[in-house]
Amino acid sequence: MSRSVYFLAIIRFILALSFSVSWPFVPLYLSDRGLSPFEVGIFLTSAGVFGTLIRPFMGAFSDKVGRVRLIRFLLYFRAITLFITFLFLLGNAPLWGFFLLLFLIVIGFSSFIPIADSYVAEASDRDRRVVGFGLIRLAINGGFALGSFLASFLLKYGYPPLFLLSAALVFVAATLSLFLRENQGATLRLARRIQFALPDLRFVLFAVASMSVFILSSQLINNFSIYANRFLGVEKHMIAYLFTLNGVLILLFQIPATALSRRIGYVPSVLFGVVGWAIAFAVTFLAGSYPHLVVAVVFMTLSEIVVVPVIIASASNRAPEGQMGAYMGFWSTFQGLGYTLGPAWGGFLLDTFNRGAWLVMSVQSVLTGVALTLLKDRK
Repeated sequence: MSRSVYFLAIIRFILALSFSVSWPFVPLYLSDRGLSPFEVGIFLTSAGVFGTLIRPFMGAFSDKVGRVRLIRFLLYFRAITLFITFLFLLGNAPLWGFFLLLFLIVIGFSSFIPIADSYVAEASDRDRRVVGFGLIRLAINGGFALGSFLASFLLKYGYPPLFLLSAALVFVAATLSLFLRENQGATLRLARRIQFALPDLRFVLFAVASMSVFILSSQLINNFSIYANRFLGVEKHMIAYLFTLNGVLILLFQIPATALSRRIGYVPSVLFGVVGWAIAFAVTFLAGSYPHLVVAVVFMTLSEIVVVPVIIASASNRAPEGQMGAYMGFWSTFQGLGYTLGPAWGGFLLDTFNRGAWLVMSVQSVLTGVALTLLKDRK
């Protein structure tokens, strides 16, 4: 791997730290301003979908103009937008202005992801990309964990300091991006024109199947906590310990897991992950006490740290020369849709089947593994 991957991992750590310091508290702020839970959900979902749909265009655009200059622009744009948001919060500005700023933040964040993933793919040898993406995920999760810890202290001073710190962190990341250089030979492989055409059918099917992976992955953060509290009566502070366990496992095992994935290959890694999720959801269905939930979280976390870097690396391996951004942007759209639609899908299943929802998702895990195995990279 190029040293650029390690440098970008530092930037992704800072960005995750910035994100987790402020964004999780946006629903609370909107609720304090008088919005109903439904209105908050509609806004956040619409912003998430809009941001997701812009990814293929930005990925393809980066094929034309290069990754680094877009990374720098998007980071400074995001830092400025966050700082203006801080000023809006200080002045208790109208909600329409706050909504506009949040949309801009989402656009900048979503546009950055496929470009950064394309940069990692080009900076890593084909057979080491899974390790590169594993390193990036380790950095992101480390930033999330530390950001939540810092936010717990700052929140007592209100919402503005959260966004001020977030803006400062993104400005640091943007400044560090000045030291990034285009990957060797990347400037010679820039596309002559922006290509928005759909990739090949096999890649489209792979992207759709990948969406199910992120729907499954999102259940831990969203519906699992609701289920533990409402259906099993687990106290909220005990649920927080489950998230702490998730973070500790990622920090301890992400790098060894990605090294193992690189050694055993795509199909065994995918099967390990989907079987782990199937077991986790089955244990959740049968859970009658807190230790059962601990076991479920362990299986969910291990599945995620094995499968997700493998899936991202596989997506990048399928891109033709000169179209890395277009392919990663297209695939990243389904990644974003998976995270966006995951809470709604899990919530629908819980409302419809109650405890049985977890059996449905256990079956979904197995079917996802079958689809991803059949759609493995032919190269």
